[in-house]
Amino acid sequence: MNIVRSRIPVTGIVLTAGLIVGGSLAATPLEAQRPTVAQDGGWARMLSPQLEKYHQPEVNAVHFFNRHIGWAVGGHARDRTGRNQETFVFRTADGGASWDRLTLYDGQEHVPTFVDIGFADANHGWLLSGGDLVLRTRDGGGSWEAVEPLPRGSGRTLLVLGPDAVMVGSTSTNGRQINITTDGGRSWRNSTVSPGGRDHVADLAFVPPASFFAVVASAMQNAGGIYRSDDGGRSWAAVAEGRQPLHTIAFSESGRNGVAAGVGAVYSTRDGGDSWQRVAAPGARYAAGFLDEDRVVAFGSGPSLLISGDGGRTWSPGQGPRLGTAALVDVQIVDPGWWLVSGGRGAHDLFRYEDPSYAGTMVRGALTLPEAMGNRDGTALPPGRYDFRLRHSGLDHGFWLSLREPAEGIETGVEPDEAGELEPDQYACDPCEGYFPA
Repeated sequence: MNIVRSRIPVTGIVLTAGLIVGGSLAATPLEAQRPTVAQDGGWARMLSPQLEKYHQPEVNAVHFFNRHIGWAVGGHARDRTGRNQETFVFRTADGGASWDRLTLYDGQEHVPTFVDIGFADANHGWLLSGGDLVLRTRDGGGSWEAVEPLPRGSGRTLLVLGPDAVMVGSTSTNGRQINITTDGGRSWRNSTVSPGGRDHVADLAFVPPASFFAVVASAMQNAGGIYRSDDGGRSWAAVAEGRQPLHTIAFSESGRNGVAAGVGAVYSTRDGGDSWQRVAAPGARYAAGFLDEDRVVAFGSGPSLLISGDGGRTWSPGQGPRLGTAALVDVQIVDPGWWLVSGGRGAHDLFRYEDPSYAGTMVRGALTLPEAMGNRDGTALPPGRYDFRLRHSGLDHGFWLSLREPAEGIETGVEPDEAGELEPDQYACDPCEGYFPA
């Protein structure tokens, strides 16, 4: 195969191929925020300038669609005198270079603390408070509306099942509660994970085709367990229980490998959750995510980061943000080279990790050039059928173009190198003029 270097601008090819979409969100009042990013050994603090005026702010959850568009939510957004509570919901469209804050509940007597956020697609999302308040959006976060309040318990975590469906894990005085809606929040169905005192469902996961998992932590922090439902959350059975509270559960993309972690222990599965093995692990884990089928990162405190290369069977400390005794409580693995981690429990910020050596393929495709296309260096790409890959490196994009089939009678005069592929040219899209991958 002949390989051709591309010097076509990024936005030109993407728009021609029809793979990029864009949009703006403006229905909810916004307060613009412009931070500077402080680097810390591979990690960047993302929200520090916005949070300086607040007293002990907690960033409880993060959700990013890609390296550009994302959300961070939390609470305790009050000034140092305890007045002027503000809605703690931030969003970015440029990878955290700037943020907008939703002013949805500003000035009200009781401004909710938000504990989780998730989206089914680019338009439909859910926002969970630490009480009975649940909000939904149908326009990508441009506006939010309250749905029917949770009938039992106070919200702790959510698992988005679709545009009109979400499962909420709660704290309740009469057991560990699950609340589910499938009609956009007009009604709720609830179930008990297991009877008990004021324990809480700390995290939820779904493994196709029909298995739900919940991890629980006792209020006294002296017990926890993994529970499974195979009937849509109507009934639950314990698959592992112990004396340590569990706070997070995550599965690999295939659903075969999974981990559940908490205080002093991590459970792992290699069979989709049918069986679990326990190993001791230092500190407390509040969030975990898979980088690929076997590599797992788990965040918390003491140390802030543990890494496993074998699906959670063994662990070693990693270099996380320098936090002292504070803890990290949520993680979003956007891709193996770009992670977002929220800092509740004393960390008071949102952190981004970027591996500069990672360049991940975002989209692949093919395009046809019916005639030669000029490059900026005066050369031209010959007509023909091309394969392409759009890859990320930081917030910059690069195109890999390879000529699959030259037009009849065309000699390219380009030969592949020994590796079969020439190094592509990289273009900064700064960042993509508001256009993002679908």
